[in-house]
Amino acid sequence: MRLNTESIMNKFFLIIQNSFFLFVVTFVFVAYQNCAPQHTSSEVATLDSIDQFNCQDKKTLSISHTKRLSTDQLKNTLKQLFPIVSKFTSVSQLMDRVSSDGGPQNFESASDFMDSSTLKSQMDLSLQISEQVFLNTTEKTSVFTACVVTAPNLTCLSKYLDGFAKKIFRRDLSAQERLEAQSLFTKSVDAVEGFKNVLAYHLQSPQFLYIWELGLENTDTKIFALTNYELASKLSFGLADIAPSDALMKAASEVDFSSIESLQKWGEILLKSPAGKKKVTLLFRYWLHLEDNISISNLPVEIASSTELSSLMSDAYSEFDQFLIYMIYNTKSRFPELLTTNVSFARGRKLASLYEHPPTSGLEDDFSFSPNRIGILHKVPFLISDTPRTKMIDRGVKIRRYLFCDTLPTPSEEVIDMRDDDPLEEGELAKMTNRQIVEHQTKEKSCMLCHSSINPTGAVFENFGPIGELRSKEKIFDTELSFLTDINVDTNSNVPSALSRDITSADSTNLIRSLAQSNTAPACFVKNVYSYMNKKIATADDQCQMDYVYKEHQLKNKSMMDVFIQSIVNLDIYRRRKE
Repeated sequence: MRLNTESIMNKFFLIIQNSFFLFVVTFVFVAYQNCAPQHTSSEVATLDSIDQFNCQDKKTLSISHTKRLSTDQLKNTLKQLFPIVSKFTSVSQLMDRVSSDGGPQNFESASDFMDSSTLKSQMDLSLQISEQVFLNTTEKTSVFTACVVTAPNLTCLSKYLDGFAKKIFRRDLSAQERLEAQSLFTKSVDAVEGFKNVLAYHLQSPQFLYIWELGLENTDTKIFALTNYELASKLSFGLADIAPSDALMKAASEVDFSSIESLQKWGEILLKSPAGKKKVTLLFRYWLHLEDNISISNLPVEIASSTELSSLMSDAYSEFDQFLIYMIYNTKSRFPELLTTNVSFARGRKLASLYEHPPTSGLEDDFSFSPNRIGILHKVPFLISDTPRTKMIDRGVKIRRYLFCDTLPTPSEEVIDMRDDDPLEEGELAKMTNRQIVEHQTKEKSCMLCHSSINPTGAVFENFGPIGELRSKEKIFDTELSFLTDINVDTNSNVPSALSRDITSADSTNLIRSLAQSNTAPACFVKNVYSYMNKKIATADDQCQMDYVYKEHQLKNKSMMDVFIQSIVNLDIYRRRKE
């Protein structure tokens, strides 16, 4: 029997209204804490002392944080639940329409409330999956057990509620939730439609679409403990962007999670999984705001030939990810080593020539060394530009925001237009380095409020060209991209710092080594990791948790892997406070 979409849509209209009302009420009184303003520089201090975070009271508990599944989390969970139907084009297209966040680099844009359009898309998706499940015998019996074929009745529904529905809700269903499912089943036209209706209803329920922190009943209305199932979800989504595995769900029902060591053990298992490794590599794209879709095919041949450029981006990101896996998992390195090691896994011919070593084999442990580069900030993904002039401002902004944790406002159009108040003629541009042009364009006082730190920071990286090539001279091109001349680059700068004095740098290597030896950059890294792993903007309520992670790393020499795990599994994980 085909799914009667119109009749189910009418039935679900009232169901969704009731569920959404319950969901809104729950958020208002219990958990919704996602309208917090972005942090300011005073909330996350960038000092040279070890006290990087403003943790006034170490007994302060973080606020309950119930959050909608991100795009990646929703897609991953659906693929876990339905490995066959998620491969259908119609389902994949619907999954792309449902979630509203900006992906791994911009999860902050997500709205935790769904608008009517998103709700409609989620309904369409749940109906489509429900339909596809019943078109495949293997999938159908996996969801509802064999009784869906031999004895499709309420007893069979109970097996679903005890089994697969628990995977959807990521916990045992309450008595009320079981009654709702049974009621929907019995009111359906027949058993097949009943099973489809219940499955579709569960896939569009807030219990599936959100990660809940409601906790156990407690006489103290301000403080509550997370349940084992809530802890399992927090671990799994936090460290790998996937729903809890069967093994983790089983542990949540049988094992005492009161030991922080037991949770950290599961955290390490999750972080070492393929999904965990993927989340970690994406984290670094988020942290440094890297773009792997930049087109460099139109750069002049004097920089590189079209043949060399054709595979450079993919080779660079492949090496970048392999480098991260090696540093985090193989050697369990600390953050300073991420900035200063000269290990390279460059396999492509052009990338290997940029990194100044013969191509590696691509094997996990086959690496070489770059004699004139250090760390992640000298990798092509950070340095790349799609124009013959390097993105000096962009490089400077990224270092200031993501290693110094400076609060830099996005300039208004009016401020940007000031760069054209004193335009340079084409003949003048042909005689000027990129640094000289940027300094000329941003010389106005209103610009220099930020560019006094951005410009010298970006300038120290000018010894690397638009594709990350090491250089002492800058190639100058006209507006038609015809080569004109070479001009010596100047990287000497006094880089403003929150330390007691500015950092005098002859080039970016000096600056990077200074950052690696400071407390500022590791603290900034911890803040970004904490935000990414928890899919939230760190606020004043998170200061003590970040302080704990930071001091474990700096004072106890814990690895970056520990930073990732402890961003989720810290002493604050067990209890929450309500607003």
